[in-house]
Amino acid sequence: DLGSARGGFCLNLAKMLPNRNFLGLEVNPVSYNLANERLQKQHAKKKNCTFLKANVHFDLERILTEASQYSIIDQILIQFPDPHFKKRNHKRRMVTPKFAQIIQNTLIDSATKRKCQGLPIKSCFVYLATDVEELAEEMCLIFSQHSSLQPSNSFFLIDDNDHQDQTDQNKKNFVEYSISSHQNTATQQHITSPFQVRTERESAVLAGLGKTSSIKGHVFRKIFVPPPL
Repeated sequence: DLGSARGGFCLNLAKMLPNRNFLGLEVNPVSYNLANERLQKQHAKKKNCTFLKANVHFDLERILTEASQYSIIDQILIQFPDPHFKKRNHKRRMVTPKFAQIIQNTLIDSATKRKCQGLPIKSCFVYLATDVEELAEEMCLIFSQHSSLQPSNSFFLIDDNDHQDQTDQNKKNFVEYSISSHQNTATQQHITSPFQVRTERESAVLAGLGKTSSIKGHVFRKIFVPPPL
């Protein structure tokens, strides 16, 4: 989870899926410290969640490269990144061409490992979510133009029993989901995250409390997956 804020999303999902590992990266020291305090109070006995203080513009490639040596990175989540509304601050936005290429390399590596295990490569994806339409369009454009990742309305989530082996039983642990374009249905604004929990920001936005939301109560979402291998 890139920009994990106070850690609620990672902590709640880690409790629900104790056999899966979660990593939150956060640059704000106050939010990072709060996340770690919550981790110690709520999740001290579990070892499947951790937080790192990191600036993705400088640290992401190193962190993902090191993590990929020990595990498969299934999903990378970018949820409600700072929109940096002022034009002079757009260069500080999280998603850049270099960022997209780093994500691409990580997910293709993960998908290759998954394919070797006979498992769906669509379980490897980057998930984008924001309530700022202009930012949503920019992020999608960057991933489309500066990476080989492909937008998809269909993807797989892995349940808590998958242990990344090649048994037929584990293949059943992949559940296919779909996410529609917000333009396809008037009720799209009420569709929740494909995950089982929400971030604090998402809960506020869906409740109509997002003061900077482009459309009140609306979240723009997109999934990008690796190309066919």
